Amino acid sequence: MTDILLKTEAIYKEFSGVPVLKGIDLEIVRGEVLGIIGENGAGKSTLMKILGGIYTPTSGQISFEGRPVTIRAPSDAKKLGISLIPQEFNLVKDLTVYDNIFLGSEIRQRNGLLDKKTMMTRTKSLLEELEVTIRPDERIDRLSAAEKQMVEISKAVAMDAKLLIMDEPTTVLTQYEIDILYRLMHRLKRQGVTIIYISHKLKEVKAICDRVMVLRDGEVICLEPIDKLSIYQMAERMVGRELSQIFPKGARRHRTRTDRPKPDRARRVGKHFVRA
Repeated sequence: MTDILLKTEAIYKEFSGVPVLKGIDLEIVRGEVLGIIGENGAGKSTLMKILGGIYTPTSGQISFEGRPVTIRAPSDAKKLGISLIPQEFNLVKDLTVYDNIFLGSEIRQRNGLLDKKTMMTRTKSLLEELEVTIRPDERIDRLSAAEKQMVEISKAVAMDAKLLIMDEPTTVLTQYEIDILYRLMHRLKRQGVTIIYISHKLKEVKAICDRVMVLRDGEVICLEPIDKLSIYQMAERMVGRELSQIFPKGARRHRTRTDRPKPDRARRVGKHFVRA
């Protein structure tokens, strides 16, 4: 079996004729944590939504476990073993935690009725793995944003995904919860699960990922082992120029009290004030 779990070739995506992804070539190795970084609008979430079946590419080819696949819907991705944890919560607020975790994959008894006891037991185990003290029968609309994020993560883990896509998963988490997530990711990696980790927090990417891909304006700028790039180098590749050009030496001189312009030294010209 090949070590390449997923491969994309010349993936293009346009919205109303405007190109968002411009020929993405990518190979993701089985059991690695791949960081994907880029500024807002770089195409990160669009690419992940294509892999998750939310969007379809304008052109290009996706291969999974060595064979070409077509992912037209989230159900197609799910059948392959691709699970996406989106930035926006995809939870039904009027249902319980265990209802949401098994939504679309309900466990049933032989007579066809829902096996609520088994689903609650498995949900309890998943939440304990994440060190979360949420009751399986708690309603989603009673949870905090951080608790909802943990439910999303539990939902993805519950389906035994081969590829787990995390899109900004730590935005609403405390450092304690982030540490728990890191431990979970290490366990999943040891089990052979591949993880794509999208984050604006470059320190997180540096700490948890094996490789990092930089996207800029819908194109792959670089794909390197994480130990080959510093945090500053990652930032420079994201913006397309050296940080010294963005923040030139002396540009942010500390302003003291005496630096503040005095009101009586300003004269009015039309509707504007010009400092003397």
